[in-house]
Order: sequence, then structure tokens, then C-alpha cells
Amino acid sequence: MLEVSKILRLRVLLSFLQPDESCTVTGISRTLDVTKQTISRIIMELEQEGLIDRSDVRHPKLTDVGYQVAQMYEEKISVSMNHLMYEGVSIDNAKHDAYFWALYNSENTMEVIRSSEKRVRVKYELRNQRKFNGLFLSQMLEDGEYTLPFIMYRENIKNGSNISILDDLFEHPCILIMKDKKGIIQLRSTRSIHHVEHGNDIIHCKITHIQYYDNGVFINAEKSGDSFAIPLDVLNFINMGKGMSQVFHGTVCCKMSWESRENQKGEATAFFTILL
Repeated sequence: MLEVSKILRLRVLLSFLQPDESCTVTGISRTLDVTKQTISRIIMELEQEGLIDRSDVRHPKLTDVGYQVAQMYEEKISVSMNHLMYEGVSIDNAKHDAYFWALYNSENTMEVIRSSEKRVRVKYELRNQRKFNGLFLSQMLEDGEYTLPFIMYRENIKNGSNISILDDLFEHPCILIMKDKKGIIQLRSTRSIHHVEHGNDIIHCKITHIQYYDNGVFINAEKSGDSFAIPLDVLNFINMGKGMSQVFHGTVCCKMSWESRENQKGEATAFFTILL
């Protein structure tokens, strides 16, 4: 019951974003199908919170703070609705649940949803592109950070798998940072334990150096602490699947150097592949 009351308060607040004659007790009552007494009580509560200005009792309006709060919730609801509908939820259920998400999701959760919603929008716009490069993709992405799953593939299948052991030497997911139509993928290395092949010895490996392939040469990835930066432009994408099940695989060949606590060193090649 408390949740229903909070959602009703939110719907009343959002009603004032519509600059028309319906922003009255009677108009909002009619629109939301709630008694005028209930609407009047909610508006007075919103006034006490500094969100509504009732200096003109017949025509209450949002305060500056109220306008900012209402816009914030409107954006959260819009993003949540899009995300739910992309996942196959009906529009009625998506609209209903979006109010709960807007009220109760943490800002960290909303950032993940925003990132997902942006990716889905881009995937829809690219749905008819069979192949494209990272430069083409960067022109479509908005500024901000995107969390992206990735896989390190080995050059050849070994022991029935084409996933490289280098995959365990990085934190998942990676981060794509977009700014002014330029994309940088940040990979953060981490130490991992591996058994030495043909033996029982254990080594503690960590990536120390990465080179990515671009226009016929391998280029050193910029390093900052444990993080490596790879330009989005050097990846080549292929569109796999159809409809909402489409997955875009963006790949670049990388040479990676590693070392261990046991003073062992090595180098391996892998295909760094992000999934969009």
C-alpha cells in the first residue's frame, strides 16, 4: 500500500511537467482517475517538501527544485520503460514497473540500465549492417561510459576450447569510454593462478604489456597502472544473429606479455573480442 501511495505521488508530480490547463486538482484527478480530495492532499504535501508552488491556488506549479526532481524521475522512467520493452515486457507492464524502478533503483543500477538502453538503441540502428569498424560505431555512440562483456579467444582450438587462458588475466567486464566521438576501451589486468602445462607447478600470472594490431603493425597499448587502453577504432565488427538476439562481435588481434611471481615470462597472441 505504501508503494502504491508513493507511485501516485510521483504521478502527480510528473503531471506538472505538462504546461496546460490540466495541471489543476480537477484536471489531475480526472487524468489519474483519483478523487480530488486525494490529489489536493498530495499537492499540499508536495508543497511542504518545496516541490510545488501554490501561491496561485487554482493553478499550482513546480518550483525550480520540483522541476529538477520531476525531470530526473521522468528520465528514469523513460529509460526503464525502454529497457523493459527491449527485453520483451509488454508496454503496459513496462510502464507500471518503470515507476517502481524509478523510485527504488540505486543510481548505480540506473547507470547500468542507461548503458544497456544505449547499446540496444545502437544495435537497432545497426541491425542491417553486416560488417563495420569501430570508427563507424564511434560516430553513433553518445558520450559516457559503457560496460561491455568481452572474451579473449586463442588462435586455435585447444583441448576443445577456443578461449585463451589470457581471459582470466583481466577483470570483466571492460569499460568503453566515449568522448567527442572517440572511444577508448579500458582493460584492467589482474593476477590469476594457472597450472603449468605438463606439470603440477602453479604460477601466478599477470599481464605486463599489450600490443594491438592496426593497419599492418602492432602498436603499444597505453598503460596506466594495471589498466590498458585500446582505441575502439581498431576493432572490426561482424553482425551475428537476427532481431533482438543480434550480437555484434568487435575483434582486434593482440600480443600480450605476461610475467609471474616465480620470475617466469612469456608472450601470447589472442583475439580480444567485445560483445555489443
